[in-house]
Amino acid sequence: MRELFQRVIADGKAIALTSSAKEDELEQYKKIANIVDLIDVENSSDDAETSKASSRHLLRGAGEARHRAAGARSS
Repeated sequence: MRELFQRVIADGKAIALTSSAKEDELEQYKKIANIVDLIDVENSSDDAETSKASSRHLLRGAGEARHRAAGARSS
């Protein structure tokens, strides 16, 4: 997983992670996958009004990731 995320980042893209897991569970999964330092923006079920991530949350996360990536490239 880490290598895939690193390739995405090397291509100038940001990583937006959206999960139906609770925030503490998501942190554990990120540690297991060794990707904690590669995530630009994330949403967990704690951020959502329902237990499943909606397309609105996915789009918001993607927009935030694009914004952060653009800022990082211009620095």
